[in-house]
Amino acid sequence: MSDRATVGQDVTFRGHNALLGPVRIGAGATVMDSVVMGGAVISPGSAICGALAWSPEPEGANPR
Repeated sequence: MSDRATVGQDVTFRGHNALLGPVRIGAGATVMDSVVMGGAVISPGSAICGALAWSPEPEGANPR
């Protein structure tokens, strides 16, 4: 798990997961067998399974 991950209350992790870089996972979300990459935001109460979640421009990226 990334030391730059912000994880809300009651988040459930199942299976094998990787949190890479600054990510946010909302309260009550479920993350199962997924990779969550820099800048990704998982909405509160949502569930992802077998996903590759990422943001095209990670937080803190310089605007063009």
